Amino acid sequence: MFELLDSIRRCALPMNRSGWLTVLGSFLAATTSSGVILTMTFSVFVKPIGDEFGWPRAFVSLVYTAALISIALFLPVTGRLFDRFGVRSVLLWFVMLFSLSIVFLSITPNVPVIFVALYAVVGAFGGGHSSVPYAKIVSSWFDRRRGVALGITMAGVGAGGALLPQVARALMDLFGWRLTYLCIGLIVFTIAMPAVLWLIREPVSPGGVVGIAASVVGTHDVQRARSVTTLFRDTRLWLIVVPVFLMSMAVSGIATHMYPLLVDRGIDSATAGSLLTGLGLATLIGRIATGFLLDRLFAPYVAVGTVILTAIGALVLWNAARAPVLGVVLLGLGLGAEMDVMGYLVSRYFDASHFGEVFGFVMSAFALAAGLGAPLMGYSFDRTGTYDAALVGFAVGLSCSVVPLLRLGPYAYPPSQIRTRP
Repeated sequence: MFELLDSIRRCALPMNRSGWLTVLGSFLAATTSSGVILTMTFSVFVKPIGDEFGWPRAFVSLVYTAALISIALFLPVTGRLFDRFGVRSVLLWFVMLFSLSIVFLSITPNVPVIFVALYAVVGAFGGGHSSVPYAKIVSSWFDRRRGVALGITMAGVGAGGALLPQVARALMDLFGWRLTYLCIGLIVFTIAMPAVLWLIREPVSPGGVVGIAASVVGTHDVQRARSVTTLFRDTRLWLIVVPVFLMSMAVSGIATHMYPLLVDRGIDSATAGSLLTGLGLATLIGRIATGFLLDRLFAPYVAVGTVILTAIGALVLWNAARAPVLGVVLLGLGLGAEMDVMGYLVSRYFDASHFGEVFGFVMSAFALAAGLGAPLMGYSFDRTGTYDAALVGFAVGLSCSVVPLLRLGPYAYPPSQIRTRP
């Protein structure tokens, strides 16, 4: 089936299209990625699901945790699939399976174990429709402008985060949360599948190998493949993973409870919904701005600035009734920058042939931390009636993540001085 559709695509589009067309396709597909669906829209479902089933918010958040733990377990394997078989051929199947798994959430019964299991399935397939494949394929097209290309690509998550929560809220008002899940599954398939099939294309190196960073061939000496054990012994991997873990736990935990957090602080439902849109827009701006900075500044310094802004945002939201807009904007900027920074750091400190596997492992840490952040927020509310303890704790953790970032050292694969690609 995919081979026939790909033949039609080849007839309709010229084969010499640039990497910027791949960036466009990745941007569109990323608007419906698992990060958007699981993180940005989940807060809209927390109250209606809890009200219908009589479940506390901590438990409803636990199903989000189940999805992210599932992502964390499967992402390293998914990354290896992308490294071995190429991005497009694998990604097409993951888009289809992820959209179907969301559709199945619409038939959730009032049985906690089944609800958790269904969300775990969503996570298993969601790892293949995450930022990993798009960061990998865009990085393989670009060298000197890699930061901007990644920023535009990941801005798709911000665009989706700005639009889909509003779409989900409107659908829920009309049809309830079950049919909303059905509609979201169809939206994912309708947008992502054509984008991957018709726009995304992998570069071919001079040696004829698909999926290798063609922009780097002839510029950097490619290291010999290293074992997974050797990669895990690389100190730089953990200097990236630790701040990613702390950052993800904070931004994902707060984002998944943003809507109820604002409503509980006395902000009306319409304004809270508008602020969710603002969160998505700030995420979009953060991704593009971060990409621009990554091409001009040392990436760990950009990461440190992002962490500090996010910590300030958490403290502002601690008193959200006074400055909710500022807190949402700062959190959105942090949420927008994290993916850009992660992908860029991996591409500059690790061999391109291991990008999918290494970034998959980093994203696994990201997903696991996000899965912890959401129930910590719920637990804070269930125990104290507020989210204050979690917000302060996240701010402290973010401040600690500055230290490993400053110890990364010079790039192993700096940008080429010879401009061979866009």
